[in-house]
Amino acid sequence: MKILGISAHYHDSAAALVIDGVPIAAVQEERLSRRKNDAAFPLLAIEWCLDQAGIGPEALDAVVFYERPMLKFDRILTCMLREFPRSWRAFPKAMKNSLGEKVWMRGVIASHLGTPGRKVLFTEHHQSHAAAAFLTAPTQRAAILTTDGVGEWATLSIGLGTRRAQSPASITLLRELRFPHSLGMLYSTFTAYLGFEVNEGEYKVMGLASYGRPTLVNEVRRLIRRTPDGAFALDLDYFEFHTTAQRSYSTRFIDLFGPPRRPYEPIDLNTAEGRRFADCAASVQRVLEDTLVEIAVALRQETGLPDLCMGGGVALNGVANARILTDSGFERLFVPPAPGDAGCALGAALYADRIHFGNPDREVPDHPFWGPTVDGSALARLAREDGQPCDEFGDPELIERTADDLLAGRVVGWMDGALEFGPRALGHRSILAAPHAAEMRDRLNRDVKYREEFRPFAPVVP
Repeated sequence: MKILGISAHYHDSAAALVIDGVPIAAVQEERLSRRKNDAAFPLLAIEWCLDQAGIGPEALDAVVFYERPMLKFDRILTCMLREFPRSWRAFPKAMKNSLGEKVWMRGVIASHLGTPGRKVLFTEHHQSHAAAAFLTAPTQRAAILTTDGVGEWATLSIGLGTRRAQSPASITLLRELRFPHSLGMLYSTFTAYLGFEVNEGEYKVMGLASYGRPTLVNEVRRLIRRTPDGAFALDLDYFEFHTTAQRSYSTRFIDLFGPPRRPYEPIDLNTAEGRRFADCAASVQRVLEDTLVEIAVALRQETGLPDLCMGGGVALNGVANARILTDSGFERLFVPPAPGDAGCALGAALYADRIHFGNPDREVPDHPFWGPTVDGSALARLAREDGQPCDEFGDPELIERTADDLLAGRVVGWMDGALEFGPRALGHRSILAAPHAAEMRDRLNRDVKYREEFRPFAPVVP
C-alpha cells in the first residue's frame, strides 16, 4: 500500500510517504519553502515525497491527516463559550482561524491532490504522536507517553503498544488529560514570559535553565497541583492562554514572578534581572521534570513493561528525558527524531497502515534520514559559477581535510546524504567545531549562529 501522511495548519507542516509499511520519504515544508516553522498546507513536501517514489497522487491508496479538525473545532468553540465574556475579544479571531480550510480538510486534500474524498482518512492528534513514537521504535511491547500543548482535546496521553512480526500492531490509549490542563502549555507560558516565541523557543528555555538555580520551584508549584487520580491540573487564575491569543499569562502570574522579559531584549546573566530569568527557566524545568518522572513512575508500575516510548513536543526536552530514563524505573526510553507535530505526518501514515488497514508489522529503518539529498557535483558546479573556490575530495581525503580544519580551529559546514527528518541536526546537516578552544562556544554563538550566549551544543560521539 502507498499511504501519504500530512500535518498542517498549526506549526511545522510536513508530509511523509509510507510504501508497503516502510517510510520512503519524509520532510518538513519549511525545508523546501525556506520559511521557519511553515504551517501552510505542505504542497512542496507532498510533491517532493511523491517525486521521490516516482508516483503521482492517483497511485496513493490513502491520504491521512494527522488530527480530526472537527474535534479540534469543538474544543476551540467550547472553550471560547465556556470562558465568555472573558473570551469575547478572542472569539472572532478564533472562529476565523478555525473555520475555512482548517475544518474542511477532506475537501482541501481532495482538491489539492485530485484524490477521491473516500481515500482521505483522519487520525487523532495523540494517536499520531503515539504511532510515530512506538511504530518506529525497536521494541515489541512498550508503554507510551505523549505530551504536548494540545491536540484536539488531549494534552497528555498514556497507553500501551504491541507489535508482532507479520501481524497487525495495536496501540491502546488508556487515558488522557484534557485542555486547558497541559504540561506543554505550562512550559510555553514560561516561554512567552521569558520573551521567546511560543512553539519555537521552548528549547531556549531549556538551555537557559542550565544557567539558573531552581529557586522559584515553590512558586511554580502554585501553578500546578496533583489530582487524586494521579494526574495534574493548572490553576487557571495564573493563565490566559485559554481565553485569549494575546497573552499566555495573567496579571496574577506577573505579581508572582515579576515583570516579563521583552522579546529580543538581551539576557545578561551577570545582572540580577538576567539571573532572575535564568532562575525562572530552571524552576519550570525542574517542575516539568519532576511531574514527568512521577507520571512515568506510575506508568512503569501499572504496566510492568521495561520500555517507554515518548512523543509530542514536550519529548523534545532532552534534559527531562534524561531524568525519566534514570529515575522512572524504565530500562529503555525511545523518542523519535521528530516527536513534534511534523513527526505526526509519519505517525499518521504508519497508524493507518498498521492499525486502520491492519497490515502486518514491518521493521522501520533505524535512522531519520528520509529527506532530500544534495548532488555534490552540482553543488561544486554552482560554487564555481558563483566564483567560489571549490575542491573535490574522495572520502578519505575529505575526512582528513575536515579533521585538519577542526584542529586548526575552523568551523565546518557538513552535508552528507539525505536530510534529517525533525528539528535537530543529526550529522547529515551539521555545523562542526572542535571544543578544545575555550572561545569556540562564544564564537559559534556570536559569529556563526547569531544567537544567545546560553544556547547549548550537542557533542558528537562515536
